Amino acid sequence: MARKTVLYIAASLDGYIASDDGSIDWLVKYDSSASGYDEFISTIDTVVMGYATYRQLTEELSVGVWPYEGLDAYVVSSRDHEKRKEVTFVKDPMKLVEELKRKDGKTIWIVGGAKLAHSLFDAGLIDELVLTIIPETIGKGIPLFPKTPMTLQTIQTRHYGPFVEITYAIKSTKQG
Repeated sequence: MARKTVLYIAASLDGYIASDDGSIDWLVKYDSSASGYDEFISTIDTVVMGYATYRQLTEELSVGVWPYEGLDAYVVSSRDHEKRKEVTFVKDPMKLVEELKRKDGKTIWIVGGAKLAHSLFDAGLIDELVLTIIPETIGKGIPLFPKTPMTLQTIQTRHYGPFVEITYAIKSTKQG
């Protein structure tokens, strides 16, 4: 059985995952302990993220502490980078995810950001979306969804403090 890929992510009520400049200041003011994160993280063994997300994580959000210790971690980047012990840098996200899905293991978490998520949505390589809706609109920013139409099936909804978490199966993406 192929491993499942899940985009576990938070978005504003109006569908943005970050401000235009990539900032998530509007998000970090909320207490993330009121969420399903701990339960979710126990189901994964691999994280895949884009370089901008990695940079933001290591330079702003979790400086000096790698939050995914013990997990296989991959960072997608078009550039070459110095080897680091906590991550493996790769250039081709589609090839990476296809290879990971064929290996034994737990769920693969697509951490973000938008460029990576959009390309994997478009390629049909995201199986589920676990979306935590933050009760705030930010008016503009980096959208969660690509312009590619998708059909989603609601699997589950949960309520955590001020948040609503909806789990969707990605039924189909339509190229074009």
